[in-house]
Amino acid sequence: MKGFFGKIVEFIDRNNKIIIKSALTVLGIILIGIFIMFTADNFSVGSESNKLVGYIEKRNYSEAISYYDKIKEEFSDTKMNRLSKSLSKKVNKILITYGDKYIKGEIGKDYFISLINIINELDTVYIDTDSIINQAKRVNDLYLQEKISYNTAMGYIQAVSTLKISKNEIYVYAKKIDVIEDSRKIYNEGVENQNKKLYKEAIEDFDKVITEDKRYYELAQDKKEECIKEMYDYYVEMAKTENKNGNYQKALEYIDYLKQYYLDDDELDALSSEFEKNLEMYNMTNEEVIQLISKKSGIDVADLKANIFQQMLNGSKYYYAETFVGKDKIDEFLIDPRNKKVYSYLDEQKSYKNKYGDGHWRAASNGTVEFTISKSTAQSILEKKLSEKNEKFKYVTIEDKEKSLKYVDKPEVVNKFIGKKNDIYYYAVVNRGFFKSKEVYLINPYSKEIYKVDENSVNKV
Repeated sequence: MKGFFGKIVEFIDRNNKIIIKSALTVLGIILIGIFIMFTADNFSVGSESNKLVGYIEKRNYSEAISYYDKIKEEFSDTKMNRLSKSLSKKVNKILITYGDKYIKGEIGKDYFISLINIINELDTVYIDTDSIINQAKRVNDLYLQEKISYNTAMGYIQAVSTLKISKNEIYVYAKKIDVIEDSRKIYNEGVENQNKKLYKEAIEDFDKVITEDKRYYELAQDKKEECIKEMYDYYVEMAKTENKNGNYQKALEYIDYLKQYYLDDDELDALSSEFEKNLEMYNMTNEEVIQLISKKSGIDVADLKANIFQQMLNGSKYYYAETFVGKDKIDEFLIDPRNKKVYSYLDEQKSYKNKYGDGHWRAASNGTVEFTISKSTAQSILEKKLSEKNEKFKYVTIEDKEKSLKYVDKPEVVNKFIGKKNDIYYYAVVNRGFFKSKEVYLINPYSKEIYKVDENSVNKV
C-alpha cells in the first residue's frame, strides 16, 4: 500500500506542471461558462427592460402591460428582481425626462398622464420619490418666477399625484401653487378696481397679496401707494356729490376712509364736520315723519300710514310722504327736516284741501318742485307793487276767501276767473282809508303774480 502511494507522489512530482496547467484550463473553462451564462442572463434582462421601456415611451399601453405580465410568468423570482431594478432605473429616468418635456411645453398633459398610467401598472417598479419631489419643487419655483403658467404647474402636480408614492410633499407644493395663484388673482382684481377708481376696494385687494410671492407683493405695495395718491381728489369730489344728493352717511364714509391715510388734514376735518352736522340735522326716521304729520293734522298715529322717500330739492333733503288713513290717500306731504315744516300738495288740478300744513307745494311742468310763498311774503309783495304804482293805502291784510268776497260787488266774477280749477290764490284786502272802499287782490303763491278784482273782471296787475 505504501508502495502504491509512493508511486503516486512520485508521478505528481514528475508531472506537476502538466497537472497545474490542466487544472487551470478546466477552471478557466468553468469560469468562462459561468460568465457566459451570467452575461446571457443579464443581456436577457436588459433586452426585456429595453423592450418594455420602448412600449412605455411610445405609450403602447396594452402591449406594455401584456409583455410585462408575460415576463412575470416566465422569469424566476431572482431574474424578476434584476429586471425590476433595471426597469426601475430606466422608468425613473423616463419620468424625470418627460416631466421636463411637459414643463417646457414639448408634450401635452394627456401625453404625460398616459405615460404615468402605464408606469402605475408596473407593480414591481420602484419610483424614486425624492426625484419626483425635487422636480415638483422646481415646478413650484418656476411658477413663482412666472416661467410657467398655473395650468402647467398644476397639470404636473395632478399628473405625478397619481403615482404610487407618498404624496404628502407633493400636496404641499400643490397648496403653495394654489395660494400663490389666488394671491395673484386678487392682485389683478385690485388693478381692475384701481382702473375703475374703486380705490378702497383696490387697496383691500393689494393688502391681501402674500409676502411669499415677493414680486407681486412689491407690485401690490406700489399700487397701493398709487391708490392713496389718486383717491384724495376723487373721493373728496365723490363725498361732496353724495352730500349734495342727501347721502350724508355715504359722504362721511368717503371722508373717514381718506382720514386713515391723510392725518391732520384741514380740508377733510372741515368736510367731516359739515357732513356730520347734515347727517344729524336731516336724519329723520319713518316713525318720526309719521309722528310729525300726526301732530300737524291731529290724526292719531295709529290711523296713519305712509310711503316715505327721501328727495333732494335745491341742495336740501326733504321727505316725501304719500299718506293714507285706511285706504284713502289724504295728502302727499313734503317735510323739511331742518325746521320740521310740513307742506301739503296743491296745484290747479289736484288738491287735498288740507289747511293744517305750513304751506303747499307742487310739481311744475318742467319737473321741478315749487313751494308757495308765505302769507306775509304775499302781503309784502302786494304792498311793494302798490307803492311802485304810487297808490296810497292804509294797510294790506291776507284774509280767507269767504271774508274777502264780502268786499266784492260781484263774487261770481272771481268764481268765473277761477273756473273749474282749484283755487290756489291768496286773497288780499287793501284798506285805503276811511270812507274809501276796500279792494280785493288775488296773489298766485307760486308765480307771485297779482290780480285785481274789479267790478266786472279780474285783471293782472
